[in-house]
Amino acid sequence: MKISYLPFVRSATAMFCLFSLNSAATADELLTQAQKLIDAGKARAAFVLLAPQEDARAGDPAFDTLLGIAAIDSGQHSRGVFALERALSVAPDNHRARAEIARAYLALGETDSAREELKTVREQDIPPEVMRNIDRYLDAVDRIDTATRTTVRGYLEGTLGHDDNLNAGPRQGSIAIPAFGGLPFTIDKDSRASSSVFATAAGGATLRHPVNKNLALTAGISGWQKVGKHYSEYDTAAVDANAGILWSAERNTWSLTGQYNQIYLDDHRFRRASGLTAQWQHDYNARNQLTTFVQYAALDYAGQHIRDAHRWVYGAGYAHALRSGEIIYGSVYGINEKEKASQQSQLGHKGYGLRFGAQTAAGQPLVLFASAAFEARRYGGEEAIFLKTRHDRQFDISLGASWRFAREWSLTPRATYIKNRSNIELNAYERTIVSLTLRRDF
Repeated sequence: MKISYLPFVRSATAMFCLFSLNSAATADELLTQAQKLIDAGKARAAFVLLAPQEDARAGDPAFDTLLGIAAIDSGQHSRGVFALERALSVAPDNHRARAEIARAYLALGETDSAREELKTVREQDIPPEVMRNIDRYLDAVDRIDTATRTTVRGYLEGTLGHDDNLNAGPRQGSIAIPAFGGLPFTIDKDSRASSSVFATAAGGATLRHPVNKNLALTAGISGWQKVGKHYSEYDTAAVDANAGILWSAERNTWSLTGQYNQIYLDDHRFRRASGLTAQWQHDYNARNQLTTFVQYAALDYAGQHIRDAHRWVYGAGYAHALRSGEIIYGSVYGINEKEKASQQSQLGHKGYGLRFGAQTAAGQPLVLFASAAFEARRYGGEEAIFLKTRHDRQFDISLGASWRFAREWSLTPRATYIKNRSNIELNAYERTIVSLTLRRDF
C-alpha cells in the first residue's frame, strides 16, 4: 500500500493546537495576529507576515515557534525546521515547538528524528488526551518505517487462565456403541472433560525488508507453551515460522507466504503442518477493505500417519471502519481436508465457516472486542463403531478488552465459549476459557 505523509501532516495540526502558547506570544500584537491567521487555516498569510521580521527577531522562541508552524503549514518544511531549532535551542522545554518539529521531520521523511522528538514530548507533563494523540502518531511513524525500511518487531506475553474442558472431551460418563448392539461403554475419566487452571508463555519476532516501493520480503518466528496445574498429559507447545513476499500497487497488496508449524503434546511431537498461503487485499478507501485467500497445508501426525492429510482453506473477508473509529468485520471460508491413507475416508472432511466481529476505535487506551464464529464439518465416510458418518456444528463466542496502560504494554482479559454439536456423542463437547494476558511489544 502506498504510504503518504500528507494525512499525518494535515491531521497533526489539530493535536498540536492543544499545547499552550508561550505567554510572550499572546502579549505581542504581531504574534497574536499570526496566531489568528494560523488558527483560521491561513498559514501562508501568517508566513508572509512573519518572514520579513526574521532577521530582527530570530532567537525569540515565541516568534520562531510561530514562524516554524507557518512555514510547515505552507509546505516549507526545511525552513520550518530551522526556525523551530532556534526556538528549542533557547527554550528546550517548549513542548509545542518540539511537537511541531517532529511533524516537520516526518513530512521530510526523517522518521528517526520525528520519533525522538515525539518521545521527548511524551515524557513531559502533558494532558492525557495529548499523550494519547502522541501515541497514535508514534504508531503512524512505526507504520511508515515498516513500509520504507527494514524493520524487526517482536513481542513477549504471558497468560493465566482457566479452561473447563482443556481436552475437548464429553461430559457424560458413558456412551452407547451401535456396533455392539447399543451397549453402554464407560468413558475413561481422563478422556472426559477435564478442568484446570493454566499458564502460557509466548513470544515472537517478525522482519520486513522493502526491496523497492512495491516489493517487500517478510519472515517471522514465534512459539508458545501452555502448562496446566493438572493433567500434564495435555500440556501443549508450538513453534511457527514463515517467510514470504509482498507486492503492493495502488490499493492492492498480494502476498505469498510459506508456513511451518510444529505442535507438541506432553513434550512429544504431535503434528507438523507445512504449506503456503496466497492472499489478495484490496483497500477500497480508508474505511473499507476486502481480503481473499487460499491456504494449503500438509498435515503429518507423529506416530499416527493414518491421520495425515492435505488441507485446503479458501475464503474472503471484509472489514469496515465506522466514522467514529469502530471496526466491524466478517468472513466466510471453505475447508477441504483430504486424508492421505486409502480406505480411511472417515478421517477426512469438508466444511465451511462464518466469522463476524467488532472492536471499538483503535488507538484508545481501552479497546473492547467481540467475535462470533460458526463452522460446519461433514466427514467423508462412516465411523465403523458408530455406524454413521460424522457431522459437526461448532459455535464460538469471544469477548474481551485490551487495556494499553503504556505505549508498549497491554493487558487483555478474554472469555471464550465453544460448543461443538455432533451426531456422534463422543465428539460433542462444551468449553469455556477465561484468561488474562500481559503483553510487551518491542
